[in-house]
Amino acid sequence: MVLSDNLVYFFKKILPPIGLLIFTFFIYYPTLIFCFIFDDLPTITENIHSRKIDCGGQFFQNPRWISRLLNQFTFVHWKSNPWAYRIFNISLHLATGLLMFLFLFLVLRQHKKNKFVHQNAYLISLLAMALFLLHPVQTQTVTYITQMRLEGLVAFFFFAVLLCFVVGAYTKRYLLKCLMYGLSLLLAAFAAGTKEIAIVLPFITVAVDWFFVAQGDFNNFKIRIPIHLLCLLIIFGLFFSYGYLVPRNITSILVTPVRNNRGNILTPTHQDCITTYYYLISQFKVVLHYIYIFLFPLNLCFDYDYKLSTGFFNFDVLAPIFVLASIVCWAAIRLWRNLADLGTFGILWFFILILPRASFFISTELVCDYKTYSASFGLLFLIAFIFAKGFHYFAKILNNTKYIYMQPTGFVVLVFVLGLSSKIRTNVWSSDLLFWKDASEKSGKARCYNNYANAYADLGDIKNAMHYYEEAIKRDNFYAEPHINLGLMYQRLNQDEIAFWHYKRALEIGEGHPELFNNLGILNMKHYAYEEAEICFKKALALRPNYSSALVNLSKLCHFHGKTLDATTFFKFASKYA
Repeated sequence: MVLSDNLVYFFKKILPPIGLLIFTFFIYYPTLIFCFIFDDLPTITENIHSRKIDCGGQFFQNPRWISRLLNQFTFVHWKSNPWAYRIFNISLHLATGLLMFLFLFLVLRQHKKNKFVHQNAYLISLLAMALFLLHPVQTQTVTYITQMRLEGLVAFFFFAVLLCFVVGAYTKRYLLKCLMYGLSLLLAAFAAGTKEIAIVLPFITVAVDWFFVAQGDFNNFKIRIPIHLLCLLIIFGLFFSYGYLVPRNITSILVTPVRNNRGNILTPTHQDCITTYYYLISQFKVVLHYIYIFLFPLNLCFDYDYKLSTGFFNFDVLAPIFVLASIVCWAAIRLWRNLADLGTFGILWFFILILPRASFFISTELVCDYKTYSASFGLLFLIAFIFAKGFHYFAKILNNTKYIYMQPTGFVVLVFVLGLSSKIRTNVWSSDLLFWKDASEKSGKARCYNNYANAYADLGDIKNAMHYYEEAIKRDNFYAEPHINLGLMYQRLNQDEIAFWHYKRALEIGEGHPELFNNLGILNMKHYAYEEAEICFKKALALRPNYSSALVNLSKLCHFHGKTLDATTFFKFASKYA
C-alpha cells in the first residue's frame, strides 16, 4: 500500500515537472548546433578580455561580472564552439523554470486566504512553469547566446533569492530562518552582478512578501522590514560602488542625446538624435507590445520596425496610454477590494521589471523581446491562473469522471501547442540566412537587409548579396555599411571605379570603418598609389590596432619599398592577432 501511494504521488506530483523539463530540453536540443548569430561572436569570442579567466579582475567589479566570468571560462575551454555556450543557456533556462515552479508552488500552497489558489497551487504552478519554459516569446532569449547569459542569470538569481526568502519567512525554526534569510541576501549580492535590471530586486521581494507571505496584513509584513532594508542596502550599495547610482552619471544619461545605430534609424531622420522626452513617450506602445506578444505570439521578430513617437498627442501614444491606464486601474480596483489580490501581483511584477527597460533610460533599440524574460513571469502567472479557472469552470459543467481526464488532456494539449510554436520559432535561429530573412521581411530595416546580404555573401551567392546590399541602401542611403560591402564586391569583380565610388560615399557619410580603409588601401596599392595606401592602412590600424589584415597589407607595402625590418615587425604583429 505504501509503495502504491508513493507511485501515485510520483506520477501525479513529481513526474509532470520533470517531464516538462525533458520536453523543453528536446524542443531546444536542435539549437545546440546552431551557429553564433548577430553580435554573439564579437561580444563573446572576439572580446580581448575573454581570452583568459580573470576572477580577481571581475569579482564584484561591475554589474555584469558573472556573465563576463562565464564567457571567459567558456572561451578558454571551448573557444568558438557555440555548443558549449548554448548548452549552458538551455540548462540555465531549465533551472530557472524549476526554481520558478518550486517558488510558486510553495507560496500558493501557503495562501490560505484564497481557497481556490490554495487548492489548485500545484496546477497553477505547473501551468506557469509550462508557459515560462515553452512560450515562443522566450525563444528569443534562450537562443540568443549573449542575452541569455544576462537576462537568464537575472531571472535565475531572482527566483533563487525569492525561494530562499519565502522558506525563511514560512519556517518556524529559528536557525533555518536565519540561514535562509542570510542565503537570500548573499544571493541578492550575486544578483547585482548579473545585469543592471537587478536593481529592482528589493521591490520584487517586497511585493512577494506583501501578496504571498503577509497576504495583505501590515502587522505581519512589518516583521520582515529589516530584511527588506538589508536587501535594498546591498543592491543599491553595490550599484553605487559600480558607479551606476552616482547622481552625475544618472543626470548625464538622462540629458545626453544618443545617436541612432547604423541602419536602425528610430528618429524621423538619420541626423536626429534620440532624446529622453521622445524616447519616454514612445515607451507606452512598447510596453503594450510586450503584453500583446504573450497573449498573441504572432509575427514575432528579432527586429521590429518601431519608430519614436513624434508627439505626445499622437494616436500611437494616447491609445497605448489608455489601454495601459485601464490595466492599472483594473489592478488598483482589485487591490482596493483585496490587499492580497494575486491578479494585482502579476501586473505589479510585470511593470516593476519592465519599466526600467521601457522608460526614460535611452537605448538605441526601441523594442527587444528578450527584455521581457524576467518580467514575463507576471503575465504568465496570470495566464496560468486563467487556465486553472477554466478547468474549474468546466469541472462544474462536466461530471467528475470526465473532469479527471479533461485536466491532464488539456494540459498535454497546451504543452504540445507551446512546444510546437517554440520549435517553429527556434528554427529561425538555425542560420544567418534564415534569421535575417525573417527579420528583413518583418521589419524592413536597412540593418536587416545588410545582414541578410552578408549571409548570402558568406555562402558565395554574390548576386543575391549585391541585390540586398542595394536594398539596404534604398532603405537608408546614410547607412555606410552596405556601401562598404558593395565596394568590396565590386572590388573583387575588378570594377574598381564603382568600388571607389561606394567607398567615397561611405566616407562622405562619415563612417570610420577599419575594413573600409583596409579595402581602400588595397585598391590604392593596385593602382600604384602607395602613399595613399599607406595612409589608409594606418587609419585602419588607428581604429583597430590588432587588425591583422591591415597589418599584413602594411607589411607587404613595407616589403615592396625595401623596408624589411618594418615589414617583419608588422607581419609578427599580424601573426599574433590572427
